[in-house]
Amino acid sequence: MEAADKSNTTIDLPDKEECDVDFDGFVVDRVPDVLAFFTFVTTTTSTPHYSSAMTRSAWKGPFFVALPGLRQALTQNIPVRTNARACTIIPSFVGLKFQIHNGKDYTPLTVTDEMVGHKLGEFAPTRKRFSYRQTKNR
Repeated sequence: MEAADKSNTTIDLPDKEECDVDFDGFVVDRVPDVLAFFTFVTTTTSTPHYSSAMTRSAWKGPFFVALPGLRQALTQNIPVRTNARACTIIPSFVGLKFQIHNGKDYTPLTVTDEMVGHKLGEFAPTRKRFSYRQTKNR
């Protein structure tokens, strides 16, 4: 059996000078189709595509969940409600609004350039912050 030809891809990426977001070796401006970008990343490289604290095999690529309502969110600018905290943020998510479940309710999030490569769950804390309340002495 022959190995798959990785040089034959159907997605065109802009030149490095035209782009403003760097996604671990891939410089992209705004990839129109999330699934096309995911297919491109997983079929053309053999190096890790993200920089997180956890290790992951290079051949697996970034973890991505097909989110329902993503196309509607791209066109109508409505938030995507999701429980997928382990989904990796990719460059086409920049500018989108998400509502990420933290175990009790949904936390609003607007994705920026600095969040690319991180997980959605990193921006929705699951534990309540402790604050000390001093009582009055009577």
